[in-house]
Amino acid sequence: MVFNGKQMYNYNSLVQRTEYQLTQFLTKKDPRTIQLWRLMNDCLGVKGYVSGGLISQLLYLNAKDGSQPPIISVHDYDLKDRDLDIFVRDTNVLDDLMKYFDYEYPTSKPNSDVFDDNDARTRYHRTDNSLTFINLGKDKLPVSNVQVITKHIGEPEQVGSTFDFLHCCSWFEPSQKKLYTHPSIVEAAVNKEFVPIQPLSKISRPRVQKLEQQGFKWTGIVDLSDLGKDVPPEAQVSRS
Repeated sequence: MVFNGKQMYNYNSLVQRTEYQLTQFLTKKDPRTIQLWRLMNDCLGVKGYVSGGLISQLLYLNAKDGSQPPIISVHDYDLKDRDLDIFVRDTNVLDDLMKYFDYEYPTSKPNSDVFDDNDARTRYHRTDNSLTFINLGKDKLPVSNVQVITKHIGEPEQVGSTFDFLHCCSWFEPSQKKLYTHPSIVEAAVNKEFVPIQPLSKISRPRVQKLEQQGFKWTGIVDLSDLGKDVPPEAQVSRS
């Protein structure tokens, strides 16, 4: 239900429903996300947590489709952005991650396809900022885009302070099966509102343009003349 331009929802029910979906998505074996399951359960354990565009999208869709049963799967949604960002709490975990990826993909090259036991393809590559794999699945369509972020390391509150917009700041602890968020974060996600937590000069224009294409909007009159002014050219890229 929409009232005065705002999506109406029950906060506690919305969080519980989204928490349930993320638990099923991240802790249950599923051929469509088997590599993600291995990563979260065999490698990271309590040392990793999840954030990114997928959580924000689920909050939005669950509020919009509140009459749907709570057991609906992540896979049942036509998600425009299946980006899942995994963060780690300390640098020692990165050595274990490198060993994990080298073991799982011993012959992989950037943008190469690797087949697992379910004949699902995983495209894997590294950058200075992340370890990334895209599970293409048997139908060769992207199931999930999973990034282990290596640029920002630390506790969720510490890492969240580096994000650009408030709607990104929820996080999920797979080991606890718990979603951590706040009413103001949920409101920004559900209503697709830009709520910057960095100066506009430090937020890239392509990033804003991507979110605008997803339906995000500014509230009130906002002076965007400084947008992206302090972002170096090589960093003027869009991410979720």
